[in-house]
Order: sequence, then structure tokens, then C-alpha cells
Amino acid sequence: MTQETDSKMDIDETPTTTTSETETKKNENVTPSASGESAAKYPDMELAQSIHRVTMMKSGKIESESESELMEKVLHQVVKEMENPSLYCHLASTFHISPTSTLTVSESDLASMKEKNDETMKTLEEKVEDAKENSGDMEVLDARFEVARFAAKSLSRDEALEAYEKVLALHNLPTAQ
Repeated sequence: MTQETDSKMDIDETPTTTTSETETKKNENVTPSASGESAAKYPDMELAQSIHRVTMMKSGKIESESESELMEKVLHQVVKEMENPSLYCHLASTFHISPTSTLTVSESDLASMKEKNDETMKTLEEKVEDAKENSGDMEVLDARFEVARFAAKSLSRDEALEAYEKVLALHNLPTAQ
């Protein structure tokens, strides 16, 4: 195997297709694990692929003139859509983002995101407690899943894993017979 072939195996290249081809093939052979309303949007694999591409560009394994545009898009999605300060801090240190860069988020903005996430988490945990006191097992399970989905979207990896472990720890999980 040649060196060129070897390095291409590490890289996820975006195929060039026309819009009409993409629209017709978009959901081909896709079997959703849940209905559209209840399917978790996170982890967002498109975001993961974009982070991977930026990493490959930074390491020099692929060349692209759009590295800064892609990095800006990734950081915008992490900060504005996901409001995930821990992922932003990880990416900022991994990609060596300068504190004077236009992509930098201030410490006060990160602190306000963390505070907002803490408030949301507190509200969601209150819903779980309310469901335990006033509702049945399915409502408790739904509330626990809501906490886990929020944690996967906006909190650290460890907090997200802990939230999903709490879902698994529910002793009255319904099972298919």
C-alpha cells in the first residue's frame, strides 16, 4: 500500500455532489432508532465530523483554504447553539486559539453559559423529583431522559455519562418480553 493511500484512510473527505443528488440520497437506508420527535439530536455527528476535519487540517494531513471558516462554524455551533462551555474550552486548548482571536469567548460569557446550564439542570432535576412524587415510572423515565439529553448537549462528557448512568440505574425500567 502506498503512503498516499495510507494517509487517505485517516481522512473523511466530503464528496462533491450536486444539491439534487444530496436531497434524493439524504435518508437512504436510514432506520431511525426513535420517532422524529423523541430522537436525540445530540451527539451531533455532523459537528463531530467538522471537528475531525479541523483537527486533520491543523495536523497538516489535509490541506484546505477554508480551515478558519470551518473552525469558526464549529465554535459558533458549540457556543451559540449548544451553549457548551466545557467543549469550547477543550476545543480552544486543542486548536490553540489565541486569546486575542475573534473566535475567543470571554471568561464572563463562559461563566454565564455555565450558570444558565446549572439553572436548566436544576429545573430538569426538579421535574424528575416531581415525576417521582406525582407520576408513574414512565414519566420518571422521560424526565431522566430529558436530563440526559440536555447533559449530552450542553454539559461536560463526564456529566453526560453520569446523567445516562442515572437513566440506567432506574430499577423499574420497562422491558420488552
